[in-house]
Amino acid sequence: MAAFERWVRLRLHEPIGIAEAARAVGVGERTLQRAVRRVLGVSPVRFVQVLRVEQATHLLRTTDLPVGVVARRVGYEHAATLRVLLRERTGATARALRGR
Repeated sequence: MAAFERWVRLRLHEPIGIAEAARAVGVGERTLQRAVRRVLGVSPVRFVQVLRVEQATHLLRTTDLPVGVVARRVGYEHAATLRVLLRERTGATARALRGR
């Protein structure tokens, strides 16, 4: 799990494929899927979203970067996608996160 998390964190700004991630950490795709679900209780895709939202929240709180730039830095092409995920995961808007 630690190797998977490190690999993902280094590539948050890129499209992340689960098959590619599994190869990178030396396991099969199904093995990675099962391990992540067993240890974290979520799918690998959901875990990547969690890490991206975590990093985006950090950037919003600590920089003045526009939301579109933050979105691209954490792997989302569109700011709207990030805004939706922020509301779903944190219950806050990008603007509210900046003010905290």
